[in-house]
Amino acid sequence: MLTTLQSVCHTRIKQLLVEIYKLCDFIAKCCGKNKLFLNASKTILMIMSRKRCEIPDLCISINGVKIVPSSEAKFLRFLLDNRLSWLSHVTAKCIAAKRALHAAASCLRATWGCDKVKLTCVYKTVVEPILLYGCAVWASFAKTKRGVKLSRSFQRTATLLMTHAFKTAPTDALLLLSNLIPIELRIAEIAALRFLSWRAYPFPGWP
Repeated sequence: MLTTLQSVCHTRIKQLLVEIYKLCDFIAKCCGKNKLFLNASKTILMIMSRKRCEIPDLCISINGVKIVPSSEAKFLRFLLDNRLSWLSHVTAKCIAAKRALHAAASCLRATWGCDKVKLTCVYKTVVEPILLYGCAVWASFAKTKRGVKLSRSFQRTATLLMTHAFKTAPTDALLLLSNLIPIELRIAEIAALRFLSWRAYPFPGWP
């Protein structure tokens, strides 16, 4: 099985279609020479653009299977959308992190007890990394109003469990009582550390 990631960039639609077809033929020939099978059912076509881009009757064909453009695709545990907004990815990660948080809290209640110290330990070591996976890539979204709202909603759920406070308590007070920093600042911290590590150990051709 051959896994290949290819991208084609062009401003003209007709030329873009030609390049896509050439790319598909090239990949099919490479697979044939190496006796590899290209699974068309697992192939995804995605047109990424921050502008509205509607191309009628655009599809590619691999082994007789037509592939139409998709609005979302999962790659390396990232949920990519065709506008690169990261909204779908962060929403999915928040849901997964909340699910893990409630599951961990349920296990703690049945075993060692669900107190603040144990919940904080589980949150920092198990739950938070689910949301922060690869956050250096989508750190720009975390600074937007929607990104802050999504991440703070997840963090508020965790702090309510830690502090046993009323649901009407302000989020800033809950973060202070839980001894946690706002999640968007944590994302900015990780992104800055990743950037500095890349600058310290640059790749060939790094500016």
